[in-house]
This record gives sequence, C-alpha cells and structure tokens, in this order.
Amino acid sequence: MGKGGALDSAERTELSILVQSYGDCTQSRLGVLSEMETHSLLEVVFFGESTFSEVAVDASGNVTPLETEAVHHLFNVLSGSTAFKDIFVEIMSRCPVSVATVTDIVSRRLGTNDPATAYVDSFVLTVMHILRTLFDNVLFPELESSTEARDNSHAVVLIDSNSSLPGARRGMPWRPGVVPQLLLSQVLSTYCDFRDAKSPSLSLKDKEHLRLRYLWGKDMRSISRATDVTYQRVQQLTTRADARLLADLQEQESFVRFWEQLQKFCVVSPATLTPTIQSALGDTADTVDVSAIAQFLMSSLKSSHLLATYSVGRRKIQYARGTLGQLTAILGYLRELGLYRGDSAIGAATMFVMSHSDLPSACVPGAVSELLSALPDATMADRIGQVMRSCGSPCHYSDIARALEEKGLATSVETRQVLSILGRDLRFTWAGLGTYALREWGYPAAGSTLDVVVHMIRTKGGGVTLNEIREFLFVEHKYCVKETSVRAALKQAEGKELVRIGNGVWDELHHGQQGNEVTEHE
Repeated sequence: MGKGGALDSAERTELSILVQSYGDCTQSRLGVLSEMETHSLLEVVFFGESTFSEVAVDASGNVTPLETEAVHHLFNVLSGSTAFKDIFVEIMSRCPVSVATVTDIVSRRLGTNDPATAYVDSFVLTVMHILRTLFDNVLFPELESSTEARDNSHAVVLIDSNSSLPGARRGMPWRPGVVPQLLLSQVLSTYCDFRDAKSPSLSLKDKEHLRLRYLWGKDMRSISRATDVTYQRVQQLTTRADARLLADLQEQESFVRFWEQLQKFCVVSPATLTPTIQSALGDTADTVDVSAIAQFLMSSLKSSHLLATYSVGRRKIQYARGTLGQLTAILGYLRELGLYRGDSAIGAATMFVMSHSDLPSACVPGAVSELLSALPDATMADRIGQVMRSCGSPCHYSDIARALEEKGLATSVETRQVLSILGRDLRFTWAGLGTYALREWGYPAAGSTLDVVVHMIRTKGGGVTLNEIREFLFVEHKYCVKETSVRAALKQAEGKELVRIGNGVWDELHHGQQGNEVTEHE
C-alpha cells in the first residue's frame, strides 16, 4: 500500500489498469488504438463532433468513418478482458441504464483508494458511446414511467448475422431504442434539477459544471477557478454538458412539444420563460430552481441558433427566429401607448400582446414589462407628434398645448414650450401662420409660403404656375394660408428670389444654383 492509502502498481487490479488506459483522454493514444483512431473517438465522445473525412476502407472496399472503426476495434480489445466482461454483463442486466449507474458500477468495483478513480468519468463516457454505437442502445431515465414503455425498453433481441445493425456482425444482443416517456413536469423536475440532475447521459463532471453554471450562477472563469481547469476546457465541458442534457430532453415527446412552443416566443427572456416553466411544473415548481431552468433553456435556444436580437434603445431584446413581425408590431403599438400613463395603458398593452403574439397568457405581463422598460422615455416632442397624428392634419401650436393636457399626456403645458419644440424638431415643419405639420405627411421643410414655392420649383426642375401652387397648398396638402397671402408673397419675392416668366409662371431668379456654382437662366 502506498502513501495515503493509495494502491501500489503491483496491487492494482486488471480493471484499474484498464480504466486508466482507456479513460485518460489526455493521452495521444488510448491503449492499443492508433493516434488517428484515438483522435476520431475522442472528438465524438467528448466534443460531439466527428471528422467524416477520416475514413477506413476494409478488404472488401467498404468505407466506414474512422470513429466507427475505432469503436469496433476498442470493443474487440476490451472484450478480451475478464474485468470488462463482468462490467458489461452487469450493465446489460441493469435498468435503467445511465451514465450515473455505469459510473456507480465501475467505481464500486475499483474502490476509493484506486488511482484509476480519477479516470472513471472519461472511461464511462467511452463505454456508453460503445453501447450506443454497437447496440443502438438508449439511456433510460432514473425514475418510474409507464409500465408499457418500460416493458418495451427491456426487450432484448438476438440479431441475425445478416442484419444491418452495427453490432449484427458480432451476433450481439440489441435493445430497441424506446425511451420511457415521462410527463413534462417529471422531465423538467428531474432532468433539470441541477442539484442532482438525473439526465441519463450526464457524467459526474457534467453535473458539476451544470450545477455551478445554472444553480449557482457562475461564469466560465469562476468555474475555471473553482475546478482548477483551464478556461478553454471549461467552455468545452460546459458546452458538451448542455448538449448532452438537451439531447436527453429531446428524447421525451412532452419536452419536444414544449421546445417547439418556446420557438414561437417573440420575446425570449427569464421574464417570459419563468412563468412558462412554472406552469409546466405545476405542483413540483417549489421543488426545483425555476430560474436555473430558465437560464439553461435560454442558453440552449441560443446555442441552437434559434434566437436573434433586436435593438430597442440601448437594450437588446431576444426573440425566436421567425417572430420579428410580431415583435415590431408590438413595439410600434407600445411606443404610442407609452405616451400615456396609468393602469389602463398597461391593460391595453397586455391585451394587444395577447392578441398579436403566440406568447402564453402567463408570459404576457413579463413581456410587456420588459418591452416597456426597454423603450426610451417619451419626450414632449413624442407627445406632440402623437397629438398631431390623432388629429390627422396640421395643428396650431395653442391647440396642441391644449390637447396635451386634455389627453393626459402632460400637465401645465406652456404654449411657448410647444412652439419652441415645433420650431426646432426636424419631425415638424411650418404649415401656415402658427400652424405645423408632420414631415412624414409629405410636407417639405419650410418656414414660409416662399420656401414652399422654392421647394416646388426645385423638385420640378423648372417654373411653376399659380394653379400648381394652389393645388399643392390646398388640395394635396392642407396649408393654413389664404390665397391672397400667397399672391402677396409671390409679388414681394419677384425680382429678389423669384422671377416671373411668361404668363403666370414663376421660377427661381438664379435657377440651378448649387453652392457657389451659378447657371444663367435662359
């Protein structure tokens, strides 16, 4: 016995040496596997990726991914070990089969002082990958489910040697891929209980990383310091743990329907996910950390490239791809509604979101609150614009000031303040004596009748008649000016800004002037 109770090399069992040889994933070669085989196998087992360009060709010319050949090679080698045969027999006789149960089997046979215990996690993941690849084996949840599903999942079939299944050429038993189906509340409360998640594919290290990230809210660097693992490796391990958990969840039909529902959310945030999860959990909501589950689902949706972001002021709202139309329609309504105050405005916003989105009713208050908080506060200019839109035509500044108070958009409004805003904000423009219009209605930037006439001449590229001026001012638009004042303005500008050509045609005195460049009018 070595120092601290650890076993000496001479005292180590066959299983101990086997676990270290095929569990130390830092080696360039696992046992008898070649470097290429080791690389291909570890890519799949620990990172969920495979290099399909790496293939093996047998004597018959059949092409097989190198990773699959590595699994066959590894199983043949392990099958020659009595220790592995004993483990394999116990694994195949156990139900449920999960990473946790296999870890327990191996750890129990090794003992606490065996140095190979440091490699159990990696060794078990490799063994589970063999079961999946060669036997189409599935991992079962570690809790009770329907009797019929469990009976089906126990079925063991001897495969004919001509079968096309991966393990067929070895005449090995195969378990049909039937996963016992659970209620959504069971799935979320057991698979996503990060204190001790019972998701069958999770190893002990996976559970540790998920617990630190979601239950304790640690970032990657904090996890790196807590586990004494490099930051890059923590990223790999956490990403892989997320993928394993999500893959297990998607084996459950109840979760698949729930997952599809989340992909219709036009606002994806803890504020909208939390009530959805609570509703799904029902009476079990108090037994798990709902916010941790919400954070996991947010991360999984993002890593699955199912989310996009939309900027609202300085905030970014996340939404499910395909729901941007819903989001922009809701934001447009809330911008106008945000000009008003009171519970009635919140109620109107809630009703609008419920009728214009696929969000469940329980999520709507959270979505409304988040969107309203993201929208910048309405300014006096915003409120003036709202009054003018409700009127639908140019308004006098005194009428605007009065309407602001009547509609509850502002209190103690001074007409001088309104006039000042109308004069300097580019959203508004002159439309008559003391009257203003919105530029979005097609009114040009102007401060007088002469400015409007000059705009018409430059837009047309030549002179305009008095009839054209009348049509623009009084038919196409609703300028609050009299025809006599229009004639007076033209007369006053003649020989200065305008020149009269022929019978009733007005043009700029120096038409075509651009900056310092002047073209003589012909």
